Amino acid sequence: MRSTGAISSAQLHELEADIRDELARIERSLAHEASDEALLTADGTSLRVAPGFGTDAGLTVTLTGRVHARHMELSEALRRITDGRYGVCGHCGAAIAYGRLLVVPEATTCLECR
Repeated sequence: MRSTGAISSAQLHELEADIRDELARIERSLAHEASDEALLTADGTSLRVAPGFGTDAGLTVTLTGRVHARHMELSEALRRITDGRYGVCGHCGAAIAYGRLLVVPEATTCLECR
């Protein structure tokens, strides 16, 4: 098992705060999106249009899907922090480098296993 060095407690707290901040930003964005006018798709489901994107439904669905996926990934990262599994590669078990976690806080693999 490779080791790049575990993150410190201070680094973990910093990363957790960053994740919580990003989750709050995403939730504000989703709440704002929910307040925009709804369009109805051909099957009758509601579709929200992000400001500046007009009625390009495909782009809106793609962007909204990515936002929801990122929210889920960050929420799972918080669960890993709580469970003590955060910062450990899910493939090889090595510590994920702090620099990688700063850039991709939801990372579940080290750079070598990526």
